[in-house]
Amino acid sequence: MSPRIKFLAMIFLMGWAASRALGQMALPIRGDYGWECWSVRERTVDMQVQDQVASVTVTDAVTNPSDHDVEVEYVFPLPADAAVDQFTLVVDGRELTGRMLDAQEARQVYNDIVRRRRDPGLLEYAGYGFYRSSAFPLGAHQAALLVVHYTATCKKDGDVVELWYPMTTGRFGAEPVGRFRVSADIRSAADIVNVYSPTMDLDVDRRGPNRVVVSYAAKQYRPQSDLQLFYETSHDQVGATLLTYWPDHSKDGYYFLMVSPNPRAEAGTALAKDIIVVLDRSGSMGGEKIRQARDAARFILRNLNSRDRFNFITYNDSPAPCFNSLQTASRQNIERAMDRLDRVEASGGTNIYRALDDAMTQFPHNRFDGERGSKRPAFIIFLTDGLPTVGNTDETAILENTSRANQAGVRLFSFGVGYDVNVRLLDNLVNQNHGRSDYVKPNESIEAKVSALYKRIKNPFMTNVSVALDGFGTGDDSPAELGDLFEGDQLIRAGRIYPNSDKAYDLMQARDCPAMLTVSGMFGGEHRSFEYPIALDANGESSSHRFVEKLWATRRIGQLLEEIRLRGRAEETVDELIRLSKQYGIVTPYTSYLADERQYDLSSQEVRRQVSSKALTRSHSVTGPQAQMDAAASTEALISKSPGFKVDTEGHAMRLGASSQTQYERGGSDAITTIRIAGNETLYKHGDIWVTASVGDRDPVKDRSKFKIIQRFSEEYFALTRENTAEENKVLASQKPSEKLAILLRGTAYLIE
Repeated sequence: MSPRIKFLAMIFLMGWAASRALGQMALPIRGDYGWECWSVRERTVDMQVQDQVASVTVTDAVTNPSDHDVEVEYVFPLPADAAVDQFTLVVDGRELTGRMLDAQEARQVYNDIVRRRRDPGLLEYAGYGFYRSSAFPLGAHQAALLVVHYTATCKKDGDVVELWYPMTTGRFGAEPVGRFRVSADIRSAADIVNVYSPTMDLDVDRRGPNRVVVSYAAKQYRPQSDLQLFYETSHDQVGATLLTYWPDHSKDGYYFLMVSPNPRAEAGTALAKDIIVVLDRSGSMGGEKIRQARDAARFILRNLNSRDRFNFITYNDSPAPCFNSLQTASRQNIERAMDRLDRVEASGGTNIYRALDDAMTQFPHNRFDGERGSKRPAFIIFLTDGLPTVGNTDETAILENTSRANQAGVRLFSFGVGYDVNVRLLDNLVNQNHGRSDYVKPNESIEAKVSALYKRIKNPFMTNVSVALDGFGTGDDSPAELGDLFEGDQLIRAGRIYPNSDKAYDLMQARDCPAMLTVSGMFGGEHRSFEYPIALDANGESSSHRFVEKLWATRRIGQLLEEIRLRGRAEETVDELIRLSKQYGIVTPYTSYLADERQYDLSSQEVRRQVSSKALTRSHSVTGPQAQMDAAASTEALISKSPGFKVDTEGHAMRLGASSQTQYERGGSDAITTIRIAGNETLYKHGDIWVTASVGDRDPVKDRSKFKIIQRFSEEYFALTRENTAEENKVLASQKPSEKLAILLRGTAYLIE
C-alpha cells in the first residue's frame, strides 16, 4: 500500500463584479513528497454573456501524476455576487458535496495556506470568500472531474462592458495545462461595436450585429497574463470607445481610443474608391517573383467594387500604364487589364521616380463622384524589389517629387520584396503619403501579403477620420492621424490626455468625469460628425484601465524608433527612448543594455553613449536584413494592440523585434529572462535580486542602508501586504524561492528577503 499524502488543492473561480475576476486555479499545499501533486489534463471555461449577466461553466479534468495516493480538498474563492448553482466533483464514480465558508472561516483558510506553503504567489487571492469541498482520496495516476456553474454580473461603465479571466491561475500545477480553452458567447439587445482585448490575441467571430463569440485555445499552457476583454454596445452607425487611465491628477493621463463601423450599418455603405497598382517588372523580378506579383494584381482586379475606378502601371526603365487614365471597374475593362497582366515580363532597371510620378498625376485633384457627391478615397499599392537604378535616383528628389505630385490626398502602401530595397526610402514615402509599408521576406508569398492588405482596404466606410474631446487636449498621439476606417476594421489610437478648460479641471475631481467625444469624417457622401457622451475614468490606481499606460508607451517608443531610424538621432529623442524603455521594460534594438543584469551600475552618461552609438549606426542602415528588422521593430510598436510587451510562459518580457535574420524570417524573438512583468510593474534582475523600475537608481547591494529589510512571511511582511493594493501584492506574489525583491511602496524602499 503506497503512503497517502494529505494536501489542500485550491481552485479559484473568480467572477466580474467587485473582484473583476473570473477563473480558476489549483494550489496544492506542500506534503512529504513535494509541492505539486496534481496535474490538469484539460481545462475548459465556457461563458454565456447576455446583457451584462454571465453564466459560467468551468470544467477541470485533474490527475495525480505521482506514484503515491493523495488526499485532496478543493477550496473555491468567489466574488460577492456570484451564485453557485452546480458543484460536481467526481472521483472514482463518487460525487462529493461542498459548502460556502463564512468570512472568518475563509480568512483562516487563506492564512493557513499561505503559512504552510510559504508561497507569496497566493497573495494575489486575499480577500475572497470560499466554497469548500469535502476531502477525498486520489490514487496514484488517478483522475478526477470537476464541474462548477455559477452566474455573476459583468462590470459596466457607460456602454462599455468588461470581462476578466485570470489565466495566470494555471501556473500553479505540476505541469502546464494539457489542453486549455476559454470562450465567451456575448449577446446584447444593442449592437456590439468595438471588441478589444489588451492582453491576448483572441479569435473574434461575429455572428451578427448583436452577437460575438470570442475564444482562445492552447496546449501545454502555463499562462502568465490574464484575459481582459472590453466590448461596447451601441446603436450608432459608427462606434467609438474611449478608455482613460489617470494615475496622478497633477500630471497628464493616458487614453486609448477605438473607432469601428457598426456591423449593421456596414452593408451598402462602402464608398467608391480609386486605386492604382504600381508593379515593378525590372529584371530582378524575373521568375517566381513576377508570377506572384501578377497574381497579386489579379486578386485586386477580381475584387474591385462595381463603382470603383482603377488602373495598373508596370515599370522598369520607364512606366507603362495599362490605361491612359483611371477606368471604371466594368467587366470589359477588368478583362482588358487581365490580358495586359498576362503579357508582363521582367526586364530592365528600376525607375521609381517616374513610376510614382505617373501614378500620382492620374488622380484628379478634385476627386468627386458626380452620382453621390462624395469625395472618393484614393490608394496606390506600390511594389518594388530593388533600389532606384534608372532616371532620377536621388532619394530626396524622389520623396519631394512624390509628395508634391500627391495633390489628391492619396494613401500610399508600399511592399519591398527581398532585401535589396531602400527601406528608408520606402518608409519615408509611406509616412509622407499617409500609408504603411511592409516587406516580403525571401521565400515569402508576395500574393499573400498584397491580397491581405487589399482585403482590409477594399470597402472604405469613413475617410479622413478625426476626433475631438470637449474640454480636454491630447498629445503624443499614436498614430498622429487616424486615416480611414474600413468595413470590418477598427481604428486604434493611444496618447496622453490633459484638461484644457476650467470646467474640465473641476470635473476631474469626480471619479467619472463627463465629456463629449466627437468623431468626424466623410461618411455616406458627406462630411458627418458623431457625438458620444462619455465618462472619463479619473479614478487613479483603482482603475481597471492600467494597460492603457503601457499601450501608449509601446506606441510612443515606436514613434521614437521611427524618428531615429528615418531622420537621425537627437539627444532629446534618445533620452525619452531610454526613459520609456527602462520604465516599461520594453527592450528595443537601442536599449538592449536593459537585459544585461551585470550593467546595473551604468551611469546615465554611459547609457546615453551606448544608445546614441547604436542609433547612429542603425540610422545609416538603409538596405538589407538589418534595415528591415529595425523597420519591423518600430512598426510592431506603432501598431501594437497589446500593452507594451509580450510575455512568455515564465513571465519574462520578450524582445521587441527579432535579434537575428533567422528569427526575423521565422517571425520569432528571444525570451529575455532578466526582465519580468508583474501587474503594472516592470522588474529587472540583478544577481538574485529583482528590482522594480520604481526603485530608480537605488542599488540594493551598494545602497543597502537605503532599504528597509523585511523577511518574507514574517509578521511585518503580512502587515505590509495588508496595506498594499492588489496591484502591489501582484508584484510581491512574483517573488520566487531563493529570490530577493527590491520595491518602492508608499515612498519607502523595501528589500524583501
